Amino acid sequence: MVSEKDIESPAGKTVDPKQKGDLVEFDGPDDPYMPLNWPFRKKILTTICYGLTTCWITFASAVYSAGISAIGEDFNVGSEVTATGISLVLFGFAAGPLLWAPLGEVYGRKWTVLVPYFIAGVFSFGTATAKDIQTVLITRFFTGFFGSAPVTSTGGPTMAPIVGSAVTSSYLGWRWTEYLSGIVMVSQFVLDALVLEESYAPALLTYKARRLRFETQNWALHSKASFHLVVQILPN
Repeated sequence: MVSEKDIESPAGKTVDPKQKGDLVEFDGPDDPYMPLNWPFRKKILTTICYGLTTCWITFASAVYSAGISAIGEDFNVGSEVTATGISLVLFGFAAGPLLWAPLGEVYGRKWTVLVPYFIAGVFSFGTATAKDIQTVLITRFFTGFFGSAPVTSTGGPTMAPIVGSAVTSSYLGWRWTEYLSGIVMVSQFVLDALVLEESYAPALLTYKARRLRFETQNWALHSKASFHLVVQILPN
C-alpha cells in the first residue's frame, strides 16, 4: 500500500495532504455549507424525508406477510414456500449493506440511498406482476437487497400487516400489497430527489474541491477524503 508521503506531484515534490493552500476544508465552524449549521427547518425536513424513506421499505418487507395464504393459493404452493419471501427480504437486508455502506463512505449519502431505493421500488412492482412463485421469491430478495440502503429501526413493520390484511381481504387482493409498496416507495424517491441535499461532510468537501479546481484552475486542490482514496487505490 502506498503511503501519503510517497505521493509526488508532477514537479517531483511530495504532496502534503495537510498543506493549507491545497486542502479544501469548511470555512470555519460557522460555515453554512456544513450540515451541522443548516437551518433548523432544513434539518427537520431532511430527518423526516429519510425517516419516511426507511419506513416504506420496512413497510414493503412486512406487508407481504398478510398475503401468504393468497399467494400460495394463486401459485398452488404451500405456506412454507410463500413464507420464504419474507426470509429472502431479510437476507437481502443483511447482504445489501456490504455494498451500500462502503459506497456511502466514498460517494456520500444521498444517491447511494436513493438510487438503490428506487430500484427496490421497481422490484416491488415486479413482485406484484409475477407470473410464478419463482419470480415472487427472486424479486423479494432484490427488494431487500436494494432497499437495505436506508434501513434503520422504524415503525413500518408495525402498521404493514394491518394495512396488508385490509388490502388482501378486499377485492384488490394480495398483488396490491406489492403495488402499494412500489407506489409509496417511488413517490418517496421523487420527493427525496427534489428535496434532499447531500449531508455527508467528506462528500460535500469533495464536491467543493472539484468545483474549486475548475473555478481556479488549481488542480492540486483536494479534500481529505479524495486524497486518501487516491492513496488507497494507487499500486505499490
